[in-house]
Amino acid sequence: MTGDGTNWRVLREAYKEFGVQFDPTDMVNLAINQTCSIEKVRRLVGDLAARLDDWALGARWSTTHHSKRANGIFFVEHTRSNVHVHGLVNFPYANRWGRQMMTQHFWQHICPSGTVVVERAYDAFGAADYMTKEMKWRDYNGDQIILLADLMSEKSLTRKPTKQR
Repeated sequence: MTGDGTNWRVLREAYKEFGVQFDPTDMVNLAINQTCSIEKVRRLVGDLAARLDDWALGARWSTTHHSKRANGIFFVEHTRSNVHVHGLVNFPYANRWGRQMMTQHFWQHICPSGTVVVERAYDAFGAADYMTKEMKWRDYNGDQIILLADLMSEKSLTRKPTKQR
């Protein structure tokens, strides 16, 4: 147990299983390459997801049902230096090459100092194990976990999916 009473070992296992439930198509690794807060990282990840959804879904992307949008989980690492983010994401649109190219394109505009690597999620559970490794540390903060669904509008999460999108 950590100092705040949280059993991070149990929580880590739960997050690994949770990450697999998204049926991720890709592992997304985002390096910031500058010092910044977890809140800024959250905004950068949200901006990236929004731009990808806009690119793939068009002007009404923010009200499109969540099952048609990029959805997944990200883990922020090394919050004191060399901040970077690992994510498991289900992209229900575009082919792998298109997703990779557009993710790199948008990340370069959002975070010019940063780099991005997008790979197929062959072993989602193994990837989740790697991505949650810092949860073992005593000073791990739950704010280091970013759910894309938390960044979506209420309308996107509650409306019924339509056949047109």
